[in-house]
Amino acid sequence: MLSRSGLWLTKRQNHTGAYRYYFQPSRVDISKGWKTVRLHDKQELPITVEEQAMVACKEIAHIYLAWKQGRPGFGPHLIDELGRVARPAAPVGDAGEPGTIAAIVADFMDSDEFDELKPATRNDYRLCLEAFAQKFGTRRWESISAKEAKMWIREKAETHPSMAHQWYRTCRATLNKTRLIYDERDHPGYVPEKLNPFDKLNIGLPKAKLIVWPLEAVTKMVEIADEVGRPSLGDAIVMMAWLGVRRQDWLQWPANIFDTPYLAWDTEKTDAPVTIPWSVVPELRERIEAAKLRRQTDNIRSTTFFVDDVGHRPWSSNRFFVAFGRLRAELARRHESFATKYAVKHYPSDPMRLPTEWLTMRVLRHTCITALHDAGCVREQIRAITGHTIASINEVLDRYTKLTADQAGAALAKRLAHEGRPQESNVSAFVRR
Repeated sequence: MLSRSGLWLTKRQNHTGAYRYYFQPSRVDISKGWKTVRLHDKQELPITVEEQAMVACKEIAHIYLAWKQGRPGFGPHLIDELGRVARPAAPVGDAGEPGTIAAIVADFMDSDEFDELKPATRNDYRLCLEAFAQKFGTRRWESISAKEAKMWIREKAETHPSMAHQWYRTCRATLNKTRLIYDERDHPGYVPEKLNPFDKLNIGLPKAKLIVWPLEAVTKMVEIADEVGRPSLGDAIVMMAWLGVRRQDWLQWPANIFDTPYLAWDTEKTDAPVTIPWSVVPELRERIEAAKLRRQTDNIRSTTFFVDDVGHRPWSSNRFFVAFGRLRAELARRHESFATKYAVKHYPSDPMRLPTEWLTMRVLRHTCITALHDAGCVREQIRAITGHTIASINEVLDRYTKLTADQAGAALAKRLAHEGRPQESNVSAFVRR
């Protein structure tokens, strides 16, 4: 079996010597609806080229991993008999008429615009577009009013608050892209600029709770990783906390990526080139040098740098997720909460404490962004670390930075300095008194 980037891809040779490629889930999941399926392309022809098989299997693996992680809406029902991610089912009746939402959704998912999206993004789009087609499938786009669109998104927010923003952005983007998928302006599905009913709805949707890892929590988590004999977990945690690297990026880093003082890679999500002088961070440099020494001592020959200490094999996305979860559970057992620099308001007696069970792997990236912002980094410096585009960095800073005591303290210090007044003792000194 081939195991690359956490994919479950296997190939078998027939009597003519040709290879057949299959998605093969774990045996324990066979009884839960998953099965081995041969991979086919859009034309329903069997895939015979390994590179194409890797792409096709990666799409299925994204759904498979999301299902294993318990994310709603994911499961074997999204995979058809030909080993392809199923398209949203078109509503009955006049759903096939050009200009209807169902037709626009189908045309978009058959377009180059959709194919150019990253596999993970395509799968997220599918879930949203399925709901879009179910709600408005037989309706023509121009019959949907902005008020109606706004009410529907608000209804979705009540039942799926964490997904509401994604539904909104996906519907808006899909209708905006009709100008790129239809050849003629008079095509019934062509949505002219400024006529998109999902554009500028000014919806005050509830935002997901933004969590920032306290420095002490990161330190304790890494200590436990070392204690239980999985220092590679600690290495990855330190690296994600400092550099905000997404898991899907560092999982694939080659064994020699830290052989120079600079990390250079293209992000998997946006293809943005990122170059970071990682070696300037003493804590990270110490962890990486220790990891290199372990590789030499244990004679590890993995093609990737980050290797599971159990079995000395490359981390898969799911195996790391599970190991991280167990480590965090142990952290929560030892420390119910941690002090923060922003108001959490969970504990009535101490609003500045954060429950350990709220800390997740995903928010390590948010933690990195907030830490850089607290340090006074300007947006160009932050995006040099995270790889965000100029167009998106302001939105990112609005969504992923907490209003912390450090930021407020820096503002007060600047005012005191401007007015020529001395600054009082710091907060920690006040607490000691």
